[in-house]
This record gives sequence, C-alpha cells and structure tokens, in this order.
Amino acid sequence: MAKELQNNCSRVYFFSTTNVFDGDFSRSHTETDIPIAESDYGKFKIKCENKLKEILDERVVIIRIPAIWGKDSPRWKLINESIKNNKVIDVYSNLVCNNLLDVLLAKQLRFIIEHDLKGTFHLGSADVMTQGQFYEQIISKLTSEKNLLRYRLFQDKVDTCYFRLISNRDDIASTLQSTNQNIISYLLE
Repeated sequence: MAKELQNNCSRVYFFSTTNVFDGDFSRSHTETDIPIAESDYGKFKIKCENKLKEILDERVVIIRIPAIWGKDSPRWKLINESIKNNKVIDVYSNLVCNNLLDVLLAKQLRFIIEHDLKGTFHLGSADVMTQGQFYEQIISKLTSEKNLLRYRLFQDKVDTCYFRLISNRDDIASTLQSTNQNIISYLLE
C-alpha cells in the first residue's frame, strides 16, 4: 500500500500498539522513545512503522493505542460473560496500563486528520491504574460476586511494571483527553 501511495500526496494513518515497548516494562513510554519489543506482535508493528516511515516519510501518521474498550468490545463482552457464567478473569495486580474508549479514539483521529497533525501519537487515559484496579472498579459496579478476579503478578515479579503510553505532545485538545474513571463511567452507563 505504501509503495502505491509513494508518488502521490496521500497520507496513511497507521494504528500501532503499546506492544512496540513490550521489551521494557520499567517505565511508561512517550512518542520520542525508541521502541523495543520482545513479542512477535510488537516486533511486527515496529517493522510496519519503520517501513511506512521509510517509504512515506512525513505522510505516515503513527497512532499508538493501548487496550481499547467499548460497549461491544471483546474485553467488555468477556466481563459480562464471566459474570453471567461465574467464570474467573485473570488480571495483573502490578501492571500499570493505559485504556481508551473506541468512541474517543474515533474523535481523536478525526481531530488529528482535521488539524493536519503529523508524526507519532500516543493515545490513552491520562491517569495511572493497574489492570487489576481497572477490572475491580468495573466488576464491583456490576455484581456483588467478589471472586471473579484472580490476581497474578506480571512476569512473576513483585515490581511495578508499566505497559503505558504517555504523550509529550500538546496539540490534542484537552476535551479529547480521558481518565480511567471516564472510561469506566461510560461503560457502565
């Protein structure tokens, strides 16, 4: 696709992932950090980003996203099915993550396109919460069953691990930022 677009003025918006940083869980990562991945998926996404940049230069916009939630998302369906079937969900108590709503991602992408923004963007909730805390807050509002979550340590380490994108950009409107609580409230509406 990039080679087809190489000689015209089209732009590509490429969705990448937090996984491009799954080789370093010691901290959160910004757009200026060099990706380092250990997973095949993360390595694949890095290769895609680099190839697109090589061919299209500034005409590729990299959109790195964390876990996406929506009222019809697989993650939301898993929670509801787990409650219905009393099935345990494994969560990490020491993994700090970002989350993002599908509807907010659409609004952010529209803003990026309409304002002709370029480069790499890290989208995701602005605040910090572990995966376990995020699921806890949702499940506590949906059911009185307290044993649906099984807590695990990410990489079997007691240290806090970060699987979080943060942004050092200031060109996305503040009205398009969200918190984990905003995401949870929207899902529970």
